[in-house]
Amino acid sequence: MLDSSLISNSIGSSMNGAFVIWGNLLRRLTNHQKRFCKTLTEQMVQIITRPSHLDVKLDTFREAIYEWLLHIFSAKEWIAGAISYRVLDLRAFVVSECIESSPNCWSGALAQKLVKSGDAEFREQWLPVIDELLEG
Repeated sequence: MLDSSLISNSIGSSMNGAFVIWGNLLRRLTNHQKRFCKTLTEQMVQIITRPSHLDVKLDTFREAIYEWLLHIFSAKEWIAGAISYRVLDLRAFVVSECIESSPNCWSGALAQKLVKSGDAEFREQWLPVIDELLEG
């Protein structure tokens, strides 16, 4: 799913092919294995937030993880139906981890997009934190 040999070497490349190839399998695993989505999300967040001595903006692997997480938390096939409660329950965890871990361009952008796409209560809770992060 995130094999670096399958990830384009250029920032901004489309991940749609990966979403089509892997999406159905990942949703079925999420539906049948209670902890799968949580474990997958935790591992992806750990990678996107870890420190690096390289220019993170040019890291296509982190960008791919950012795109996957954004897809999981925004694509209708993930946030509707039977698996939605497993996915949406993880939104606060992801935002919190992205903010608390010395945000980089990918984790900060992910937190911001997840907050802005959340429901009114979620936005009310997290927007002040995001605003403070962007000012800092």
